[in-house]
Amino acid sequence: MIAAGLGSPTHLAEPGGSSFVLLLIPLAIGLAIAVRLFVGALDKERIRSELARRSATLLHCRWSPFGRGWFGEKGERIYRVSYRDRYGNRHRAFAKTSLFSGVYFSDDEVVGSPRERDRPKRRIRRKAPSTRKRSRPRHRVTEREEEARDLAAENAHLRRRLAELEEKFEKWSDRDGVR
Repeated sequence: MIAAGLGSPTHLAEPGGSSFVLLLIPLAIGLAIAVRLFVGALDKERIRSELARRSATLLHCRWSPFGRGWFGEKGERIYRVSYRDRYGNRHRAFAKTSLFSGVYFSDDEVVGSPRERDRPKRRIRRKAPSTRKRSRPRHRVTEREEEARDLAAENAHLRRRLAELEEKFEKWSDRDGVR
């Protein structure tokens, strides 16, 4: 004879029943996978927006749990990314990010230069001939000049930041008597 309540269908859904545990395990695994996919989508969008801020385009992004810098990091995720910068150069790098930190790129290397077919085609606009003569020809800024201007601005910014940090260090060392 079957003991009362052990073979009944209501026993299977009870919180203490073995079938409840068997049902709970796949639900927990499914929830963990869903959370990981959601966090991965947020990370990819964070990386994409950081590259857009740099005027670059994300080409490929793949989770790389054992990528460069993984050892000792608990809350950050690492992705292997490839992207194209504003000059058309193709890059490959590791991107480290988490929910509360920014995006940090490491081992960024240029793996391809722009090809003719990858460059955006310029439209040639024909204007009606002007009756005025220009006093001097316009100077077109080349990519190298634009890049040199960007590098000079970044260099000036880094020099200012370095001066700020040196000043803070001087104050700190004077205050604490270090040296």
